[in-house]
Amino acid sequence: MNRKLCLVLAGIMTVSTLAGCGISKKTGTSLDIKYNVDDYVTLCKYEGIKVTVKGNYETNDAAVQSYLQQTIDSVAPYVKDDSKTTVAADSIVNADYVGKIDGKAFDGGSASGVNINVATNSDAIKGTGYIQGFSAGLVGHNVGESVDCPVTFPTDYGNKEMAGKQVVFTFKINFIGNKVDAASITDEYVAANTNSFGGATTKAELLTKVKEAQASYAKSNKEQDTRNAVIEQMKKKCKVKFPKDLVNRRMKEYEDRYVETYVGKKSKTTLKSYLKKTYNTTVAAFEKDVKKNIEDNLKTELIFEAVAKKENIKLDEKDFKSYVKNLMTQNNVQKEDALYKLFAPNAAGGKQYLEKMYKANKSVDYVVKKAKVTIKPAEATKTAQ
Repeated sequence: MNRKLCLVLAGIMTVSTLAGCGISKKTGTSLDIKYNVDDYVTLCKYEGIKVTVKGNYETNDAAVQSYLQQTIDSVAPYVKDDSKTTVAADSIVNADYVGKIDGKAFDGGSASGVNINVATNSDAIKGTGYIQGFSAGLVGHNVGESVDCPVTFPTDYGNKEMAGKQVVFTFKINFIGNKVDAASITDEYVAANTNSFGGATTKAELLTKVKEAQASYAKSNKEQDTRNAVIEQMKKKCKVKFPKDLVNRRMKEYEDRYVETYVGKKSKTTLKSYLKKTYNTTVAAFEKDVKKNIEDNLKTELIFEAVAKKENIKLDEKDFKSYVKNLMTQNNVQKEDALYKLFAPNAAGGKQYLEKMYKANKSVDYVVKKAKVTIKPAEATKTAQ
């Protein structure tokens, strides 16, 4: 999804680096066209539009405990089990390791305090898998031991320098872990993981922080789910036609940027061969998906552009600066002009485009504020991200 496609959907969102803005970087000319939005959008009666939102947005003991367990699972889910001294096939092992080729450590092959799920040969917290045989050699060894485990990187490994190489990982087994249950955590456990728990040093402090975080999370989910529901309802009820050639121009822009970003300007590889090798798909299938996404997001953009025009939504300079600042953070740029140039061949054009998207987002806010929202509890509490 490119920059243009992201900006309306949720206000400030993460903006993809595959971005385009309707501008040809080769020619410096606009790939968008001039149009009167009223000629292409027939708005529905949007004031008081009815939507139904499903979710669990309450703050109660069950929700707080669930959120606490999720927090523990994401940062410090295992504690030392002194009763276990020998690694079994299903152990969670906390270890340090160093990978070596011909006796020399190689870049990216070392780590400390890693929790390894021996049964699945994966990181016990992140879930990411290791190369075949990585942790198998730990079985049968004891806490405190150093263990050399020879393995071979697969021939199709992503890092070509390591593909097919024989290496030795030297492990230091720190401890065998037990899963932490939120209901049984202690002050000592919290204090030992204070940096992971936002500075909390006691169970009581951690619970206070978790309650605040869960309430904020639930509120944010409710707002975002409501916003999404309103957008989808508007897309169902409003009638939209696309200005001539606009979809094709957006598609060309996206495909050009895709090739530039993933295939490479100087690469001898074609888009066709890249898609076949990487995703086992065709250019036709790729373009079909791109067109579907562009039309869906362009429909949203046009609808709320029309609302902004009808409601005479103005630019608030102070609020716009905040909008721009958030986008700068998301795009990791330090100056406003640098952000604007991500959306146009010059800063003036980029600023003009973002002003338009700012007003479109404000029009989403306007419709959401007046919407009649019915909330139905979901069957299960959302998992925190």
